[in-house]
Amino acid sequence: MYRCIRKNTQSRVKKGNKDCRFSFPRPVSCDTFVAIPTPPPENTPLATYKKAAADTLAVVWEAVNTSEEGEAVTDVFNRLHIDQQHYEAAHCALARKNTVIYKRNIAECWVNPYNKDLLRAWNGNMDIQPVLDVYSCIMYIVSFISKAERKHGDLLRNAQKEAKEGHLEPVQQLRKLGNVYLNSRELSVMEAIYRVTGMHLNQSSRQVVFIPADRHAARLSKPLKLLSEEDDNIWMTSIIDRYVARPTTPDFENMCLAVFVRDYRVKDRTTHDTDDIQDMTDHETSGTLIPFKTIWAQYRKELNLL
Repeated sequence: MYRCIRKNTQSRVKKGNKDCRFSFPRPVSCDTFVAIPTPPPENTPLATYKKAAADTLAVVWEAVNTSEEGEAVTDVFNRLHIDQQHYEAAHCALARKNTVIYKRNIAECWVNPYNKDLLRAWNGNMDIQPVLDVYSCIMYIVSFISKAERKHGDLLRNAQKEAKEGHLEPVQQLRKLGNVYLNSRELSVMEAIYRVTGMHLNQSSRQVVFIPADRHAARLSKPLKLLSEEDDNIWMTSIIDRYVARPTTPDFENMCLAVFVRDYRVKDRTTHDTDDIQDMTDHETSGTLIPFKTIWAQYRKELNLL
């Protein structure tokens, strides 16, 4: 469990503030509960309502910081003459959104939420938190994928400096910066070792095929060299189009889309396989070559190794 203990380093403190940006230390509690924003009672000013709640939590924090080793949360509450219900109401009064407050002893204020079974298998730091609203989920994903890499800016500055010293044209300078931006990224030590030693980053015994079942799914357009002024269809043939134009034999008549995508593939007429399973005896008479305007596709059933 020591791997899930947080320490307040300089990188965890907000700029110009002494508070940790990850909200450590975490509040203590006798029970796990969800702090739901609660309006003040009637005839009670909002400022007075929030100040009373803030004073209650401040008193609890002061008592926690001055508590003796091994003292329980219930002992602190009894010493302050408050109960768990009063403590939860103070959190609800100050909450800006639904927040989970875990059951936590005084000695666990610096411990991340964890699962003991996963922690034993992972043997590293983890921070398991529930997502209570859609906005928080979207913000977390967007913030994670748009997280800036510290070395990326240095690479772009060096590339711009080299482009200026090389007296390149503005278009060439922009192309050079674009190549650096698209082809450069920061690697962790583990990934760098994997790539240098030629080890596999990922491996799977199953192939996954995405089926665009959405009616308004994005489609790829045909290359310009395949388009003509008389061509009304500018889109590439999708899996759905091939499924609709499948052979009209009994084997294909009642076949669902998932089975069709799993067991059949598009075979280019210029490709000659040497590991064909069997001759297409059952489907030759009904025609297995299906025209898709610019592509003749042949469907061949592959080995099912499941």
